[in-house]
Amino acid sequence: MNEQCIDYCGIFHTMIKSRLSNFLWSCIVVLFIANCSYAQRYTLKIHTPEQAILSKLSYNTTFQDSLSVYKTLNLLIAELYKQSYLTASFDTVFFVERQAHALLSIGKKYAIIHLQKGNIEDFVIEKAGLRKDFLHNQNIDFQYFISLQEKILTYWENHGYPFAQVKLDSIRLIDNQIFANIDCEKGTYIRFDTLLIEGEGKVKGDFLRNYLKIKQNEPFSQQKVKEAERLLKALPYLKLKKPLEVVFEYDRAFILITLDKIKSSQFDGIVGVLPNQEQKNRVLVTGQVNLNLANLFSTGKKLHLEWQRLRSASQLFNFEYEHPQFLKMNFDINAKLNLLKEDTSFLNIRRNIQFSYQLTPQQKVSFFTDYQTTSVTDGSTNQAAVGQESQRFIRFANTNLLSYGISYELNTLNDFLKPQKGWYIKGQVGTGNKKISPRLGSNPAVDTIFRNIDLNSTQWTLSLSMQKFFYTGKNTSLMLKTVGGAILNNQLFMNELYRLGGLNSIRGFNQNAFYASHYLVNTAEARLYFEETSYLFAFLDYAYLSYQIPTQSFQDAPLGVGAGISFATKGGVFNFAYAMGVSQFQQFAVNQAKVHFGYVSRF
Repeated sequence: MNEQCIDYCGIFHTMIKSRLSNFLWSCIVVLFIANCSYAQRYTLKIHTPEQAILSKLSYNTTFQDSLSVYKTLNLLIAELYKQSYLTASFDTVFFVERQAHALLSIGKKYAIIHLQKGNIEDFVIEKAGLRKDFLHNQNIDFQYFISLQEKILTYWENHGYPFAQVKLDSIRLIDNQIFANIDCEKGTYIRFDTLLIEGEGKVKGDFLRNYLKIKQNEPFSQQKVKEAERLLKALPYLKLKKPLEVVFEYDRAFILITLDKIKSSQFDGIVGVLPNQEQKNRVLVTGQVNLNLANLFSTGKKLHLEWQRLRSASQLFNFEYEHPQFLKMNFDINAKLNLLKEDTSFLNIRRNIQFSYQLTPQQKVSFFTDYQTTSVTDGSTNQAAVGQESQRFIRFANTNLLSYGISYELNTLNDFLKPQKGWYIKGQVGTGNKKISPRLGSNPAVDTIFRNIDLNSTQWTLSLSMQKFFYTGKNTSLMLKTVGGAILNNQLFMNELYRLGGLNSIRGFNQNAFYASHYLVNTAEARLYFEETSYLFAFLDYAYLSYQIPTQSFQDAPLGVGAGISFATKGGVFNFAYAMGVSQFQQFAVNQAKVHFGYVSRF
């Protein structure tokens, strides 16, 4: 056996660098002396005695210019190196008219055998997915060594050693086999220092450190830097102007973040003053106001207020506040208050508090508690007449429900405000004890019904929302959405049910036109963009909904179709939709069509 000893480290790196360097210089020389034009189109012909090996490689054969030919040849050599053909090279490259000829020498395929772990710690080998004894008396090809090298480097760059090097040491070349040890030089131990925040996007450093989970004096982690970019792209009020930059100084790493502000705070509304037809010499204030404030005090806090009064005796009020990184801990807190007064029938009040934890940049899990009260107002009774007196049935009741639950959220959308690609999924389940407080003694029939139902019961609520955005062309996209919910209880009343219909659920119908205890709404919407954030759209909303209350049940499958425009301006977004709907109670007719429009101001 012919044995040759190598007395320097890194034979493979030197060999590869040498051959790549020679090949690159030959490319430069030939490029200057070749009489070619960028306007010409070249075909490539590779000549080699090892055609069987070459046939397994994928590469282009036609090119617009000679420079592209040399780039492809360079990539082919790199691929052969990965397959352990360490002496592969193009000996000659020449052009004849519009045809490029390359003479390829592939050579022997080398293998690494008896690879020893050298100075690599056992726990690092295990982190790379290997057993402690794996590197003893094993035959490992060069490609597998590259994979092992990458795993070891990945471990160290995420544990404070971003400049670690893994190479071969004590190398011996025997025929076509190589014996070597693995040598690791970890380099300087690096810790995170401060975040350097630049640009027009304003955010406090304390909030950003907690949000990105990059704490001062913690070991440097390349994985945290990558996740930080994804987390920043998920913020609706800030935009990453350019990729993060890591500045190393001595044993410290500074993260340079350049941010732009996004106009994500919103305000829209209209208020009207009309004569009150029910009370003379009085006026009636109607309208709708919606306010969303994002990134309050540059700390990521959010505030949402909504008020709606479209009829004299009906009102809607929503309040929501979100406090991220509450008390500098790794969870967010969210508080909600919802009030709905439906003419003279009932009043619903819902209070909700939720704690959320960010699992990954795209995933979040939340735990919540919810307290709902529904009460019959003085203008309503526990019964309603339909036709004859004998057709009375129960519609409303006083109830309260204290429930607890969990939700999961996945967001891979490419843009928070104007998504065109990715998924959004949110599922929620909750359970609690419901109590019914009937007003007995007002009517014998009503008393009989309430005595036959369970006044204390367990109630479950389920909800699911899924959206998928597709690129369908250069300026077109498709949005598919499914939204569903269910209230599981045998004693339900009208004032406990979901309210559906209108611009945000089933278009082509009045706002909150439908009641349901079970519903599923499927939407398909095609969009044609004529500007970056402005588009025409056509849609179809198809729903199934049902409910069952004492002595009454209902189900329907409403359908809404239409088209519209969403037009972005400097000050906000104008939305207009023309929709026609059909259901059990509405015909598919032009005179029944609905026009949904609104303007949202962003600042």
